[in-house]
Amino acid sequence: MAENVDPRSEQLAALEAAEKQQLDALAQHREVALESARYWENLTEQATAGLSEAQAALLPVPQPSPTVLTEAHFAYLESVLKAQATLTRTLLTGTADD
Repeated sequence: MAENVDPRSEQLAALEAAEKQQLDALAQHREVALESARYWENLTEQATAGLSEAQAALLPVPQPSPTVLTEAHFAYLESVLKAQATLTRTLLTGTADD
């Protein structure tokens, strides 16, 4: 005898799995991007280490740092992914359970 499977429950389970997969992938990308940002910050520090204060003052300094920008960018992307999942969940269930 076949079980009655609620299509909405299947859709919600698929949504949860997809959201988790996307957030995991985003976390991996975040780590790579942060590693790159830290590399470039360290390279900049090393390059300016031998300069006089006057020479270093002439160099453009990114404000805020690449690491801060990278964190902000990925925090934004994470919030977008979560908002999309919440919207889809709301459309499927008629309620916002998040």
